[in-house]
Amino acid sequence: MRRCSRGSHAGRRDLQERPDVLRLRRVRRGDQAVRRDRHEVSNDANAGPAGDRILSSLNKAQDYENIENWARKLKKAKAFSSKDQQDRLDRLIVESIQKSGDKYSEAGKYEQAATFYLRVPKETSDTKVASQSMMNAGVMFEKAKQPEKAADIYLEIAEKYGEKNQEIGEKAAFTAGQVYEKVIFYDKAAKAYELVWTKFRTGSKSADALYNAGLLRQALGQNKEAIAHYQEYARKFRERKDAPDVAFNIGVVYESAGDEGPAYQAYLEYTKIYRSSGKRLVEAFTRAGRMSYRLGQFRRSKDEFVAAQRIWKAQAGAEKKVGTPWAAEARYYEGELIFKDYEKVTLDVNPSKLEKALKQKTKLLSEAEKVYTSVVDYQISSGRRPRCSASDRSTTASPSPWSTRRPPRG
Repeated sequence: MRRCSRGSHAGRRDLQERPDVLRLRRVRRGDQAVRRDRHEVSNDANAGPAGDRILSSLNKAQDYENIENWARKLKKAKAFSSKDQQDRLDRLIVESIQKSGDKYSEAGKYEQAATFYLRVPKETSDTKVASQSMMNAGVMFEKAKQPEKAADIYLEIAEKYGEKNQEIGEKAAFTAGQVYEKVIFYDKAAKAYELVWTKFRTGSKSADALYNAGLLRQALGQNKEAIAHYQEYARKFRERKDAPDVAFNIGVVYESAGDEGPAYQAYLEYTKIYRSSGKRLVEAFTRAGRMSYRLGQFRRSKDEFVAAQRIWKAQAGAEKKVGTPWAAEARYYEGELIFKDYEKVTLDVNPSKLEKALKQKTKLLSEAEKVYTSVVDYQISSGRRPRCSASDRSTTASPSPWSTRRPPRG
């Protein structure tokens, strides 16, 4: 008789206890049980225990795809014809499909996982289960580097299940916007955010969605839509900390589009509404003055440039530092206004009038020079200089030194 050493017995026991070996043994036992019990499952009304043993064996083997197949077969058997048994098998089919998706997901096979998750809505009337499974499918497509397909699914969830489940609908639509935006589909992203606002405006993401929609419409050059979103945001969410900035941005969009009149009104409205709390009052008055200047309203523009400097002089610390470039620009425009007066003075050939005109022009030119020179005293550390030059005397809008593009919210 062949002898085995203790070491070989111990090695054999270790081998038998390895997880992969134990799993293989369970699978073999499950296959044997299935082969034994499937012959007992027929139209016999007492064949229920055999069917249950099949399902139990497959479950131990984590063979979820076969569980689904057998659950469908058992639905036709007499032993499982009662409503309770039919409902149980329906639940089992849904759960097995979900677990198959989980299994493929854990294996890194994301597309296959998504196909299973997308099958769940066809098998259940539970909107929560169906919508969550579709969300899982969207996540799988994101992991599979197919963001557009993922976003399309998120939108489908919002459209299909949003009315019955507001929370999942809002989450899905907002997520679609974020995903589209990551892959630079700004138009689709804006539409997704607009869906959040129009369909789920009582939700927690509605304000951020409205803001993001405005930001993206502005980036797309769709100024009318951007302004409408900003105006609604400033109206509906006045209590939020960023409401003043959003209201201010209305003027910026108008100005960028070359609409000086509406831009002036927006800046002026900002100075009235946020006079006590607005952090950009110096900028608002300077921009309002600039719009008046371009509209030929020079007297009005002078009042606004004076107001900008007066507010700036009363400020201190970081707030004053932020307003310094705008106060400097307002001061520069004052020089421009004096220079305009200088240009208006004509030289008459009459000697008596000529001398008077020359003195007036000399005086105005000296005053303008003093104003231009005084701009240096503002010590603009940012390197930004006032932008009123010969080219700025046109109606072309200049870009803001203050970033009007802020990261969308998530």
